[in-house]
Amino acid sequence: CDTLYSNIIGISYIPFTATVPGNPCVEIGDRIIVSSRTKEVESYVLQRTLTGIQSLKDTFESKGVQEYEEKVNSAQKDIRQLKGKTNVLKRTVEETISRVSDIEKGYSEIRQTSEKVSIEVSKNTEELGKMSYEFSSENMTIEKDGSQMKTVISEDGMKVYKDGNEMLTANNQGVDAVNLRAKTYLIVGKNSRFEDYGDNRTGCFWIGGNN
Repeated sequence: CDTLYSNIIGISYIPFTATVPGNPCVEIGDRIIVSSRTKEVESYVLQRTLTGIQSLKDTFESKGVQEYEEKVNSAQKDIRQLKGKTNVLKRTVEETISRVSDIEKGYSEIRQTSEKVSIEVSKNTEELGKMSYEFSSENMTIEKDGSQMKTVISEDGMKVYKDGNEMLTANNQGVDAVNLRAKTYLIVGKNSRFEDYGDNRTGCFWIGGNN
């Protein structure tokens, strides 16, 4: 077992079970390719059963899990764990997740799939009030947990939502907004300006030049 472990440590493989014509030359730890009707599986022989006398049959088995999760092993990492810090990398055939957390400061997490990349940052390790950034081939979405607002940015422009309702759109056609407010004044075109004056008055002023 120790010899086998030293030969395959650090090597990835595909878990499988197969029964094939017997071959006495195959040994535990050998790399093999098993062909089926749909595909070829390249893996390692971790368990083998040879049966038969005249008609030999081999049953190969390489056990494993589809999901792989590992915490980096080092003396520094052990010290950080005592202080509430962890660094975890989690991989499956569908996604990769990298998470760095600190019980005192919060965490950051990157989640990657074939369709999109998501980033989460939180000052709380319990995922309260986290800020999330999601990138796809179509747009980027910025959203904070518990907030009414969400912003979506794409190559066509930007949209801002409040409680799921579109509040602002900016694109090559201009800007459309709901409840648009100007704190000091609002300029329309090149020559007109609207602003409050006095206690209860609003005026429209000509600000163009003499030409």
